[in-house]
Order: sequence, then C-alpha cells, then structure tokens
Amino acid sequence: LCCGGGFIWLMSQPEGGVRSGNSMEDYATEYINANQLIEPDESIVAYYDVTIGMSSTECAILTDKRLIYHAPGGDTSIDLKDITEISHYEDFGTVIVVTAADGQSMTIVVAPLNNGMMFVDLLENQAELNGYQSEEDAADVDAFTE
Repeated sequence: LCCGGGFIWLMSQPEGGVRSGNSMEDYATEYINANQLIEPDESIVAYYDVTIGMSSTECAILTDKRLIYHAPGGDTSIDLKDITEISHYEDFGTVIVVTAADGQSMTIVVAPLNNGMMFVDLLENQAELNGYQSEEDAADVDAFTE
C-alpha cells in the first residue's frame, strides 16, 4: 500500500528534465513570472529545474537573449551575444560550461536522464543566432576563405 501510494504521489508531480519553452510545466512559468526572472521582451527557449521537488528555486533558463542561472545565492546571467565559448562533457550528467567575453563563466549540470544534450543544442542554436561562432564553425570559415 505504501509503495503504491508513493508511486501515485511521484506520478502526480511535475515532470522534470530539460523542457523547451513551449512545453514547460505551469509551476515553472508561474514561478518565473512571480519572481520576474526574465524581461518582458524575452522568450523562454529552454528550462531546467535543478531541484528534486520541482520548486524552481534553482534553475537554468535559456531565453532568446540570455542564459540565466537562478539560485538561492543570487542570479547569474550572460547575454547570448557575449558568449565566446560553449563546452560540455558527460560526468554523472551533462556538464555545460559557458564563457563570456568579459571572462565570466557559468556552469550548468543537468542530471543523468534529463535531456542535457537538448539544453546544449538549444543553447548553441540561440547563441549562434546572437552572433556566437563555435571553434568548429570558425575553422570552417577560415578554411573556406583561404
């Protein structure tokens, strides 16, 4: 009976993992709006709630203009136009490291089985739309212009 109740409780909780902006859970949208985490002219592209209880008190938000890490100790954001490097690797989840032109860096760890590569792909796509050029793309351009 306890196991069945626990299973039912788990199934009634919001779904975790990386979510695209159009498939976010209501609790996350409400929290973001109530805490004014994004500007009125920004659109959410990707969202990842780090918390186990899906409370949004620690989360990564990718908008069409910024990458934001919201945490109890304070928020950090990097304008996508200022990104100079995006790297990622697998180590008990997907570890994403973003560096800005001013040297600021941000690390996001997406737990295993939570679609970390989806966040990486959406981040790289949005950053490219804002002028970012990966090392591979820069090498391709250099080879083409030679």
